[in-house]
Amino acid sequence: MCSQDWTASEHLFIRCSFTRQLWVNILAAFEVWKERNARIFRAACLQQEQLLLKIKAEAEAWVTAGAVVLGCLEGE
Repeated sequence: MCSQDWTASEHLFIRCSFTRQLWVNILAAFEVWKERNARIFRAACLQQEQLLLKIKAEAEAWVTAGAVVLGCLEGE
């Protein structure tokens, strides 16, 4: 974790660069897991670029709902 204010919950869950990257990784892993399930159970398959766009769209939806932590994905 970063060496900044690790005792404040707001910093730990929202402002910490380490935690922010962790949330991004969790979202990406979840979307990859859903893609895996779609391929196995529905024989549906997205191309890599489509999956990346889906991850960005999901992040935008979370940001719209208030998850400012994922806002770092909007500009990429």
